[in-house]
Amino acid sequence: CAYRAPWMIHRVMIWWLCLLSIAQVTAAQSTTRDWGESYRLAEKTLKKLSKWQKSKLVRGVGWQRWQLTPGFYVGTITGTKSAGLPWLKMQDSGNGFRAMLQQTVGTTVVWPCPLALASTWSDEAVLAQARAIGSEFRGKSANVMLGPGLNVHRIARGGRNFEYLPGEDPYLGARLARSFVEGVQSQGVMAVLKHFGFNEQETHRDDVNSVVDDRTAWELYYQPFEAAIDAGAGAIMCSYNKVNNTPACGNHDLLTRDLREKMKFKGFVMSDWGATHSTALSAGLDMDMPGFDRFYSFQAVSAAKERTSLNDSVRRILASMYHLRLDEGDAGCVPPMCMHQLAEELRTPKHVQLAQDIASKAVIMLKNERDVLPLKSSKVRKLGIIGSAADSLYQGLWKIMKGLPEGDVYSGGGSGHIHGSNHHLTTVLQAIVNRAKSEGVEVLSANTTFRHENTRPLGMLKMEADVLVVVCGLLTIESHDRPNLSLHPADAHLIHEASLAKPTIVLLMLPGAVLMPFRFQVSGILLQFYGGEASGHAFAAALFGDVNPSGKLPLLIPENVEDTIPPSTGHWAIYSEGILTSYRNQTRNRRARLSGMA
Repeated sequence: CAYRAPWMIHRVMIWWLCLLSIAQVTAAQSTTRDWGESYRLAEKTLKKLSKWQKSKLVRGVGWQRWQLTPGFYVGTITGTKSAGLPWLKMQDSGNGFRAMLQQTVGTTVVWPCPLALASTWSDEAVLAQARAIGSEFRGKSANVMLGPGLNVHRIARGGRNFEYLPGEDPYLGARLARSFVEGVQSQGVMAVLKHFGFNEQETHRDDVNSVVDDRTAWELYYQPFEAAIDAGAGAIMCSYNKVNNTPACGNHDLLTRDLREKMKFKGFVMSDWGATHSTALSAGLDMDMPGFDRFYSFQAVSAAKERTSLNDSVRRILASMYHLRLDEGDAGCVPPMCMHQLAEELRTPKHVQLAQDIASKAVIMLKNERDVLPLKSSKVRKLGIIGSAADSLYQGLWKIMKGLPEGDVYSGGGSGHIHGSNHHLTTVLQAIVNRAKSEGVEVLSANTTFRHENTRPLGMLKMEADVLVVVCGLLTIESHDRPNLSLHPADAHLIHEASLAKPTIVLLMLPGAVLMPFRFQVSGILLQFYGGEASGHAFAAALFGDVNPSGKLPLLIPENVEDTIPPSTGHWAIYSEGILTSYRNQTRNRRARLSGMA
């Protein structure tokens, strides 16, 4: 390796990270097999498998082009009963177990998104949520979680930033990635690290060419992946984009040189859905998902030139299965006979309470002028609630049925979106109304779907209320970056009008950074990255002082759009800024920024 000195420093940092995390050693490490033993078992099994059986392990099933067959998981690998190999049943997990059919909606908790977890700055919170999600996966008979997302933010407008645990900081990402992997895998569910690598924008994601040098890769973008690998992660998902002119899912330098030879990754690599461009076994791509293309067909992978590579890939897949002990215990249902398990009701009071606790820890207080917070009846008799997200409901499968993009301000959009049931949702307005009653504060609202006795026209509300609360949200979805960093014009106008009338508190439900030109006009700002079903409870608890809004920013709030890196509009994303992104760029970001206050 031509780039050695910083590499050695980097290795010291990772070892230090490992030592700091010893206190977190969990059941994950005691229940998993040692990699050495796992590979010995894999070698024995490999010798028993026919070419046909091997080929089934490297190619997914269950999809007819882009239509998923009912009873299959979003990713499925056929088991081999004679060899004692279970089916691999994979599901998306941005904020929990992703429901794909109407009968599965609302059967699990809608958890705070990974970026909300990052704002807790808490290993313990991440570990607890990961364990809980892992147990829900097991209850659904799934044994592979397609997560966590570990891309360090580069583009402030990134459409999937809410899905990525590191935020803008590689060290924070490394700490939390270790905890997440340990939590999930303690439940006997394999973690799949994604999206490797340099998939930091959604614009042109299928073919954009990310041009990255070694220093930038190792010091900034690889650290969370390294920490998760050290924690024993079983698999990695390669991304759609190109890396230094070669598709990530066929990139030998990325998948073999960096991942296996330098990071010492022992598990297997699967493609993102539809990201395979060739038969790339020799480059290090072990598994083609979802599997309906020709590149990993029996004929392609059993060709003479691929024979050695096929054995290597199958060996790694088997080793990961043995590492997680997926060969032991009840293997669960066999697709497509899994509808009962997929529809299993797994919500528990313990998990609901945990989601509320974590969402409350993720609330960030950015401003509290003249101690407007917490709200007390001695200071506030009437509280006015307005804004586009005040009474927003879940928006899920019905949108898909109408050909609209799915998503809402509780869990975002795309494959990271969790389809919750409105029966289980308490909106921000409902939560504030419920909490205000015990405080003796009267809540007034305007233009909402949740009608109660104190709904007012907006003009009257502004006159009657002592304090106004404006609840704003932004939706972002997979495959698109945000067009700008602003709130919706209607919300920005509401904030301005409210601040002219009365002391105003702004509640933000966001997928990432936004511009806040209104911060000088308002008295208080509370920010929550998509908080899941507990968003309303968390805001209400913070407003009335039941919890300390102790969240910390995992990213920079920019002063101007010029302080950020825009997504590449062409087909080349050149990382010419190197490691100088976010707060690391003192030239671009020389002005003070907002941060968590509590």
